[in-house]
Amino acid sequence: MTNFDFIALGEQDFPAGQSNTNRELLSELPIGCANLEPLDESSPALPAYKIFEQSGVNIGVTSVISPQNHELGSLEGYRLTDWKVALTSVLDELEAAGCEVLILLSHLGIPGEVEAAHSFPQLDLIVGGHSGLLRKQVELGEGVPIVWVGRLGRYVGLVQLSLAEEDRGSLVNFELTPVDSDLTGRDAGIRALVQAYEESRYRAWLANDYQPRGEKRWDTNEQCGRCHRDEYYAWKDSDHAGAYAALEERGEHINMECLACHTVGFPEAGGFASMEQTPGLADVGCVICHDTPAGHPRRTMPEPITAETCTVCHEEGRDDEFDYHADLKLIQH
Repeated sequence: MTNFDFIALGEQDFPAGQSNTNRELLSELPIGCANLEPLDESSPALPAYKIFEQSGVNIGVTSVISPQNHELGSLEGYRLTDWKVALTSVLDELEAAGCEVLILLSHLGIPGEVEAAHSFPQLDLIVGGHSGLLRKQVELGEGVPIVWVGRLGRYVGLVQLSLAEEDRGSLVNFELTPVDSDLTGRDAGIRALVQAYEESRYRAWLANDYQPRGEKRWDTNEQCGRCHRDEYYAWKDSDHAGAYAALEERGEHINMECLACHTVGFPEAGGFASMEQTPGLADVGCVICHDTPAGHPRRTMPEPITAETCTVCHEEGRDDEFDYHADLKLIQH
């Protein structure tokens, strides 16, 4: 943990209130937030920023959370102050301390990050959080680079800023590295930790949150095949029919992020739960692509396939080689 210089918090780092927060982590790790204040002495105070030196240049890093983005968790023991007021004060302190590069770790969400770029042009970089947005390209908000690296630690982002005197703080490069089986496979211990975490999330959802029935209709492929025989056998020969098996081969069949695109209806009510409970909803089934209304076949027809249908799963960061017009031919039926 000593390799981290500064760690920002999000609202879900306080999911059960301060009483269940690991106080040792709060005290031992370099966690900070500019607009999170303890209500009393029982809650550990967090630093508003960190200054560290690299190649003779002072770099100031701070973080903020939007009060609008903490509904999912409890901030018991703390209060959030106005992030713009707090950030104004912190940036003034950092500049007064001789910081020539200023970085904001934001948990504001996309609108807040754009607003921060507009309101604080002295920032050299904003690392955006909360939204879960994944972008392989840097966005510029009023000239301030903003990067979004997705959610659940799926990618590690590397940003390079110039420390040269003539263009200090300017963006040099940004790249994302997926934390997938290829990367974690190099270290068996890390891979085991990741898989244990994924399995614990999945088992907890299955035990506590899965609902076997819901309003939406999730037909199995065999049900569709009763009328659409040719289409059914064409699907059987496609990669979509082996989507769940592909997860099993990679040990990712307990990964909730993967299950959402490799099964039918996960994690919605009535959708895929497990191979033991809902085997007919494994794989990329008909109703994932053909959104089938409840009145079908007598009164309504499924929605037509568009590029947007496919890019729900074949999106940037998941399938960068996806070509809608070329790949659609692989599943024609």
